[in-house]
Amino acid sequence: MIEKYKDEDIPFFDSEEFHKTYESVKDNPEALKELDSIMDDVIDRLKPLVKKYKALCEKNPEDVDEEELLRLEVEKCSIEKERLERMALLLQTEVERKERLTAELQERTERYKKRNLRLGTEKKIYPNDPCPCGSGLKYKKCCGRK
Repeated sequence: MIEKYKDEDIPFFDSEEFHKTYESVKDNPEALKELDSIMDDVIDRLKPLVKKYKALCEKNPEDVDEEELLRLEVEKCSIEKERLERMALLLQTEVERKERLTAELQERTERYKKRNLRLGTEKKIYPNDPCPCGSGLKYKKCCGRK
């Protein structure tokens, strides 16, 4: 997925930011789908914008319509703002998911520790108790013999 997006495909885009976001969500398939959706949407919206920019660049600098250039900049900024908002929401959701997983792992660890502590505190076996090996003999006649 990460190789799908190249810097030349996404003008005005910081690929380092994308790589950091990708690293943050790469273990969550739903988050990867959302990141892919965000990037596809940005590319689809920027393609016509880039064509308009190229057309303006080919014109003589004196013939460039300043209002058109300003509209393109505003549109570019709005696309970028929406992308950043969606990515921030994606990252926040991922942080919350990882916090839940961490809490669950801590809870499981605590239960495991408590269970192991209980296993280590078995009751004392006295000579006339049944042998824990299950032979049916008293401990002193079975495993307790030395």
